[in-house]
Amino acid sequence: MKAFLLVNDLFDLFFPRLCPGCDLPLQHSEKYFCIYCELQLPHTHFNSYTDNSVYKLFAGRLHLEQADAFLYFVKKGVVQKMMYSLKYKGNEALGEHLGYLYGLALKEKGICVWPDSWVAVPLHADKLKVRGFNQAAAIARGLSKATGIPFVENLILRQVNNGSQTRKKRFERWSSSIDSFVLNPKMPCSMSRIGLVDDVVTTGSTIEICANLLKDSGIAQIQVYALCQAIN
Repeated sequence: MKAFLLVNDLFDLFFPRLCPGCDLPLQHSEKYFCIYCELQLPHTHFNSYTDNSVYKLFAGRLHLEQADAFLYFVKKGVVQKMMYSLKYKGNEALGEHLGYLYGLALKEKGICVWPDSWVAVPLHADKLKVRGFNQAAAIARGLSKATGIPFVENLILRQVNNGSQTRKKRFERWSSSIDSFVLNPKMPCSMSRIGLVDDVVTTGSTIEICANLLKDSGIAQIQVYALCQAIN
C-alpha cells in the first residue's frame, strides 16, 4: 500500500492532476475538482416545479411541465472553467459527475413528477467526432446514474452543423437551428414524459426547437433540465 501511494505521489509530482475550476493540484481524495471549488459552486436552489427563471425563459414560447437548472454560469466563474474543461479538454468524467450531483440534488429536494427518460440535446456528427463525446449526454448519464431513470441516447439527431452559437442572440440561434434537428427514424418514440437535458441554457432556442420536435412526435409532456443557466 505504501509503495502504491509512493508511486501516486511521484506521478502527481511530474504529472499533477489539476482542478478544472482553479487549476491547482488535486489531493488524493479529490477526484473531479477540489473541495474549495466544490464549495464555490453557485447552486441555483431552484425548485423544479415552481416558477423559476428557467421556466420563465420559455413562457409564451413553449409549454413545459417543469424546468430547472442546477448551477449558475457566470463569465470567468468556476462553472465556466469547469464547462471549458468538459467541452474542450475532453473531461467527460467531469460532466457525468456533475450530472450525478445534479440528480442527487433533484432527489433531495423532490420533483413533482419525474420524467420517464432522460434525452440529451445532440451534437452534430462532425463536432462529436472532434470532441469525442456529447457533453449533454455525459450529464444525462450522470442524472440517470443518480436517479435510476434511463437515458435514451440518440433519440434526437442533429443533421446540420451550425458552428458556435455562443455569440448569437436568441432569434439568430433559433433561425440558424430551426431545421437542424430530426428524430431518429430507427427509434420509435413511445415515451409520454421526457426530461430534455442540456449543458448550458442561455436563450433556450435549441431546447425550444428540440422540445417542439418531441411534441410534434406525440410526446405529451416535456421537462427541461440544464446543468447551468447563463446569467449576466
